Amino acid sequence: LWAAEKEQRVLLEALQAASQTLTSTLDFEQILDRILEEISRVIPYDMANFALVENDEAVIVRRRYFVADQPLSEEVHTLYEIDRLRIQQMATMRTMYETKRPLLITNTAKNPKWQSLVGKVKSWLGVPLGVGDTPIAFLMVDKYEANFYQRRHEEWLTAFASQATLALQHAQLFTEIQRRVTELEALSTVSAALRSSETVPVILQAVLQAMVDILAARVGVAFLLDETGTAVVSQASYPTDFYDNGIAYPLGVGITGHVAQTGQPYVSLNINTDPQHKTVPGEPVDSLTQVRSTIALPLISEEGTLGVIHLGLDKTYEFADDEIRTLKAMCNIVANGLQRLYVMQTLEARVASRTYDLETANERLQELDKLKTKFIADVSHELRTPIANLSIYIDLLQHGHPDKHAHYITVLQQQAARLTDLVNATLGLSRLEIGAPNLELRPVALNQVVEEILLGHQARAEGFGLQIAGQFGPDLPLVWGNQTQLSQLVNNLVANAINYNLAGGRIVVETFLHSDSLVCLRVSDDGIGIAEEELPHLFDRFYRGQRTGQSNIPGTGLGLAIVKEIVELHQGQIEVSSKLDEGTQFSVYLPVAPSEERP
Repeated sequence: LWAAEKEQRVLLEALQAASQTLTSTLDFEQILDRILEEISRVIPYDMANFALVENDEAVIVRRRYFVADQPLSEEVHTLYEIDRLRIQQMATMRTMYETKRPLLITNTAKNPKWQSLVGKVKSWLGVPLGVGDTPIAFLMVDKYEANFYQRRHEEWLTAFASQATLALQHAQLFTEIQRRVTELEALSTVSAALRSSETVPVILQAVLQAMVDILAARVGVAFLLDETGTAVVSQASYPTDFYDNGIAYPLGVGITGHVAQTGQPYVSLNINTDPQHKTVPGEPVDSLTQVRSTIALPLISEEGTLGVIHLGLDKTYEFADDEIRTLKAMCNIVANGLQRLYVMQTLEARVASRTYDLETANERLQELDKLKTKFIADVSHELRTPIANLSIYIDLLQHGHPDKHAHYITVLQQQAARLTDLVNATLGLSRLEIGAPNLELRPVALNQVVEEILLGHQARAEGFGLQIAGQFGPDLPLVWGNQTQLSQLVNNLVANAINYNLAGGRIVVETFLHSDSLVCLRVSDDGIGIAEEELPHLFDRFYRGQRTGQSNIPGTGLGLAIVKEIVELHQGQIEVSSKLDEGTQFSVYLPVAPSEERP
């Protein structure tokens, strides 16, 4: 009885230590090391393995060998080289994957499910880790002593597996956020290299380093089209000593030549067995044997294909769609940057026609760099609250009353979902901005748009004790715009005027012809007004004035930022004037629809 109580006490202490590690770090490798260490206090083992499920394979990401005061044997060294196992070919893993239950083999010599990779294992225990009904990992221990593991060890290892499951979910979410930030930083690095460097090799070197860092790749090589236009030639590599410059691939030859000819990306999970793979004279064949999975992407500018960037990893790797999109975006930036650099190198002959384009492109790159930096800061700020809530409820789960554990877990799931939504929303906003040049414009009757919006806000304004009136310019020409976005613009301005007004106040929305080419939309109110020092920040994302922060006025700080973005997409202008306690006036100037487009 005393021994059983001692075992339970040691188990609880080990679980608590593992839980504390979970709350103190989001580094999954550190957490796994600590969990495997704590397991050894309760469940003796000669070797412990933790494997992640990737498609049809179990990839061993952590392994711990534990025999006191003994060096690693030759067979253990052999086992350490095995890091991928096909689940269907391993009866133990296949059984756990299909049943979603632990598997105990007390004596491997008498169990038909046991397949020995190397000799000595006599007793074995494995537990699957799952999210929903899907196993995502395996936790396994073994002993060189037969009949060692019993049912109690199965129960204990299952408890540790639950800790590891929660750690894996948190770490994967944190890793995803870090990866998004790394991708944005890489785009910023590429933009900076294009602005600050004057030679092609320096630019390519910086770009390759950024791409290699994103994928944790073994090598990256940049090929550029030669003067004859019949081959692409290596111009830079990272690391620099992996691949020589001057190695040529004729168009259509090998993966690199194929991508240069077709202008389409190419992914190879195993370049050594890929029929498209070819070698050419001068290639470092010995070095290339270290490469397994590769991705080759074309460098395409407005003038055509300029070259190819080829990235190689020393393991089998399935490239995520988001990773491919990021790499393609980087290649597009590089291609256009290289095209501008080529123009600059022959600037004396083309200075008159190209100077303005180069200055505009450089300003745009600087603007994008600043927007990316600010966007990262804004998103980081929004992420703080759910991350803080995760830490709080993990602590409550550890120390709180057991009756409330179900509630704590529900809240943790909600906060994790919120983090996922924020990441997805961030990607959605990025895609919207990238698609802005494709905005579909057509003639729009602005008076009709304003009238519909005012009708929709009439009841709300009256509920606040406000008067709202429209003054529509007669025979107002059609404006050139997107009706959906113009409706959002008017809606945001009217909602803003209602939110920042007082009972008894008045709101006037006017439309009139400002000039032959511009129509004006003006929204005026006699509300609380805006301080002069706050006006420069009025259209910043997430910005809300000091008086707003001290009141219960609703809002996210994005409404006016959206208004300004819509105005800019329509090649319009927006002006604001305001005085504290007297009111605010927004004036939006939109271009008149071209005469040939009017009905």
